[in-house]
Amino acid sequence: MNTDTKSIIDSILNKLVDASSPDRLNRVNYETLLNEISPASPDRKGVLDGALNLLNCLGLIYFEENYIAITHRNAYFALVSLSKYLNQGLTVADRPISKKEKEYFISFTKALEEIRSRKSDSAEPIHERYIVNIIITSKLTRNGRKQLVYLHKYHKDWDAYHLIGLSRKKSIEEEPLSVLIEKAMRIQLGLSNTDFSIDPTYNPPEITLPPQVSKTSGALTKYTYRIFRVKEFKTKLKLREIIKNEASKAKKEGRVPKFNEKTFRWFTLDEMRKGHSSYGGGAEKIMFSSTAIANNPEINLANIGVNAPDADDLRPQVSFRDVIGNRITYNYFYAMIGIAILGIVLIVFSPTIVRMLGTDNVLIDRSIKIIGILISAVNAFLAYLRFKS
Repeated sequence: MNTDTKSIIDSILNKLVDASSPDRLNRVNYETLLNEISPASPDRKGVLDGALNLLNCLGLIYFEENYIAITHRNAYFALVSLSKYLNQGLTVADRPISKKEKEYFISFTKALEEIRSRKSDSAEPIHERYIVNIIITSKLTRNGRKQLVYLHKYHKDWDAYHLIGLSRKKSIEEEPLSVLIEKAMRIQLGLSNTDFSIDPTYNPPEITLPPQVSKTSGALTKYTYRIFRVKEFKTKLKLREIIKNEASKAKKEGRVPKFNEKTFRWFTLDEMRKGHSSYGGGAEKIMFSSTAIANNPEINLANIGVNAPDADDLRPQVSFRDVIGNRITYNYFYAMIGIAILGIVLIVFSPTIVRMLGTDNVLIDRSIKIIGILISAVNAFLAYLRFKS
């Protein structure tokens, strides 16, 4: 930016700010501003008009007949801040871009795009993503009955779960589908292409969803999806083992594990259609893409069948009857079974225990029975609290 341009923009900001205060936003006459900044200079007038139009576009000022005014007291503070940046020769971001600065760009773009989307019924997306989604299904007990469930993975930026898949900037056709599927399964589940096979008969049409403001970039984005289905797994899909192996690998490499107990979830078709799940007392969000896919009749998820019959259920809280139904191997479940057995043994076999102690004291016999009853009662109460849905 040349010195003349910088001085014009600096003058504009100063004139607007000096004419107002946070509690009193006064108007500035355009002709007066023009005469003070760019007397008899078409080039300087062009810079002035360009700067004013940009500030108007950002919502910091508005035009009223032949006057310019600051839109809001918060806009006033923004203009003061911009003036300070310009006067001190500062920039919001330096190279290389820090994580904090990247978050600023995302938030800034997101705010612009959300407002643009609201103000235009047909806002044109400025970004495009191509998604390969892979359907993995199992049957798990939900509310006392076996239901078809679909594997999802947590997306940190969206704070929601999405189907297993891979997102690309370029068209899917630019790379062989087999390569994309292999990449998706390796990145998302740590599996190789020898661990599974894709169903060649399942080939629903490509779908394009209405543009959404991306939580990752902040841009209004067009999403195009290709859906595939795992036909079968060569070995059991053991999510807990996948998580454990990743934790061990990450520890050796000195990095944060990519997977944890929150990473994977199985959702029913009804949950996908609603876009959220409150099963087990949680409040887990499901991404808009899963909802759109679940509600698309051409994809027909309801009749897709099971390809991971022995999958782990990783919900942190499930009902007692669902624990039995899914044969969940939580350590606390077996611990409670063991404690329950101990309580019963103390109650039923207290006379035998007394004889083994070499006495026939009735008080000891009753004490053992009371201990057994207390253990059983406390254990039952804790089990109720732990497993109630």
